[in-house]
Amino acid sequence: MRGKSTKRLEMGEKAWAEYQKLRQYRKAKKYGTAHRIRLKQRLIKYKGGECKKCGYDKDIPGAYAFHHRDPDEKEFSISRYTHVKWSVLQKEADKCDLICVRCHAEEHDKEFAEVRQQFLERSERHQSSRLKKIECARCGTEFKPRRRTSKYCSIKCSNQR
Repeated sequence: MRGKSTKRLEMGEKAWAEYQKLRQYRKAKKYGTAHRIRLKQRLIKYKGGECKKCGYDKDIPGAYAFHHRDPDEKEFSISRYTHVKWSVLQKEADKCDLICVRCHAEEHDKEFAEVRQQFLERSERHQSSRLKKIECARCGTEFKPRRRTSKYCSIKCSNQR
């Protein structure tokens, strides 16, 4: 059995255990990230290497997304399950279109367009009912108040009351 290193002796057992835990964490994180990037690059190559909608074809893995054509058939999110077998990833990727993140955002935006429109209409109704013009208590000018309690059109009028 080897003797303890001078660094370990200087640090003490408790600090040494923490140091080793941190080293292992960093090593695992470094390997895990590299593994995910390599796997995504392999899947991108498998799917043709370019955006199906706009033709974007740069070699930047983070610029691509796997968009499920039918969300009901989705078994898992490809980006979250990089620890499964290659054949399982291929099977899931076959249910997806390879598109760039910009096209992916536009694709999902279509799903929420109606909800967003309803929200904007409600917001406009709320704003218009709340911000009715009133007359300044000092100078008589019509203005839109910022608060319900506003009585004056400006700080100048407020200071001259």
